[in-house]
Amino acid sequence: MEKEQSIYYYYLISCRDELVKHSYIGKTQNFELRKQHHKYHCNDSKYPQHNYKLYKTIRKYGGFLNFKIELIYEVHGLSRQEACEFERALYDEYRPSLNNNIPNRSYKEYIRDNYKQILIKRKDRENCFWCQKSVLKSHMKNHRKSKKCLLKKTKKLKNEILDKLQIK
Repeated sequence: MEKEQSIYYYYLISCRDELVKHSYIGKTQNFELRKQHHKYHCNDSKYPQHNYKLYKTIRKYGGFLNFKIELIYEVHGLSRQEACEFERALYDEYRPSLNNNIPNRSYKEYIRDNYKQILIKRKDRENCFWCQKSVLKSHMKNHRKSKKCLLKKTKKLKNEILDKLQIK
């Protein structure tokens, strides 16, 4: 089976003001459409992306008129995996400050990069009253709605009622 190969465009978004050192690296298969999407997401608050670090920074430093989107590479014949690897190489070279995600980052790299935050989050747990499962405090509300927890809650309440009936 032949692997699918395509054209990928790699671009850099940076401020025209040389004192502002923030930048963003991106990849797309339709450069003109992607530029339009960046502008829409930046300027229209109905998009969830509107509050991304990239767009907040663009608005803070004068809007899209004060930023340039430069095509830095047009590469033909790459598979999707190769395109992601190339984007990662550009990320490592340019070190952009406005990318929310590191392209093509492995799970192992993510753990290494965020180890301290992960440990802190792991400590922010408590045991569920009904099923005694250890759950992140921020997830407890949803956990208590889960089938497993509701079944254990129901069973526990049923046993308590039966115990009270036997005592009387």
